[in-house]
Amino acid sequence: MKASSRLTAVTLILLTSIMVLSYSGKEIMAAPDVAPDSVLNVIPQDTVGVIYIPSLLGFNDEINALMAEMIPTDPPQELPAKILADTFGAGFETLEELEELGLDMRRNFAVFLSDVNPLMYSAAVHIKDAESVKQLIEMEAEGSSSVTHNGVTYYTTGEEGAFVLMDDVMVYSGSAAVCEKVIDTQKKTMPSIVNTTDFQSLELDTTSGVNDLIAYFAMEAIVDALHPTLTEKAEGLKAGMGASAETDPELSVGLGQAEGLIDGGIWLLDQSKILSLTVQLNGSDLQISPFLKFKQDSEIQTYIRQMPRELTHLKYLPQTAFLTLFIPSDSTADTAKIEEATEALTEATKDFYAGLGDEIALSLNFGGSLMPDLLYIYDVADEKQVKAYMEKDFIEYLGASWD
Repeated sequence: MKASSRLTAVTLILLTSIMVLSYSGKEIMAAPDVAPDSVLNVIPQDTVGVIYIPSLLGFNDEINALMAEMIPTDPPQELPAKILADTFGAGFETLEELEELGLDMRRNFAVFLSDVNPLMYSAAVHIKDAESVKQLIEMEAEGSSSVTHNGVTYYTTGEEGAFVLMDDVMVYSGSAAVCEKVIDTQKKTMPSIVNTTDFQSLELDTTSGVNDLIAYFAMEAIVDALHPTLTEKAEGLKAGMGASAETDPELSVGLGQAEGLIDGGIWLLDQSKILSLTVQLNGSDLQISPFLKFKQDSEIQTYIRQMPRELTHLKYLPQTAFLTLFIPSDSTADTAKIEEATEALTEATKDFYAGLGDEIALSLNFGGSLMPDLLYIYDVADEKQVKAYMEKDFIEYLGASWD
């Protein structure tokens, strides 16, 4: 795929997924904001994904408040409890049930991924009553074995899962090997994820209470593990679309663009290094802030480095915009792309683009409907030429009959 085609496809993918891109020219090595009693401190460094919630009960209350605003006639949904029960195959229905067992759902909690091929989930939670939880673990592990590793005993279950209790933290994992890594991390014979360069570079706020959920994914490791499967699925999808287009000519119209999006998606994933996400809930207000960091030697990093450092048009964009993009533009290159897409559109807009400068700013915002409000700001090189197009050709185009 050509670089220009890739960038076009990636732009469409980013618009579809509503992802905000950010760039830093050097690694940030500031220490992350992690409390000493955070369960993040016992999560091993080779973990590929973490979903961290400062207070699970607090998060549940925020979700219930949001749902009550949206659907006031429905009872509380207990969504976090349902998701956790489905993920780990457990039988509880509410977080209060876990509280009664001795777990502390008011304190920080995390689900973490040790592998994605196959998926290997684990959970770390604080406990209120160590003795009750220990009895529960021993009862759950009845008929299985207990193992001592690095001075700490963990319990395996008949389903290959394992529990370990360390001070006021309990970890359940689908793998005994993960429990041993957790023990080593808690004993500081192995670094935790908060000590890794990638996690530190994000400077995630885990202590102030502003964020209700924080997610981190080591995209480079995840994509490496899933790349054969993703490539196979992508090729199968393109083959299926091609076969359908052969029997239905109407489907062939957008076949090239669809294949370009698929290839662009794989290309984007191949260059990704880290993905993080923060969620803030306050009544009916919901704010989601994603961040995607690319590999240092990736094509996208090379492209971004060529951008001008002074993004002069950004000051004109709305502060509340849902998505903001900055696009360095070359009039000749833009015209060439338009000519490649459609000759008729090129002729209609040639004079307009010829009068533009080198920069374009774009914001995407959602207001009173599901249709987004788009705002473009162009750098104008020839005001007279652009104005002539807007007052003559553009107005005529709007009034044209399409019968």
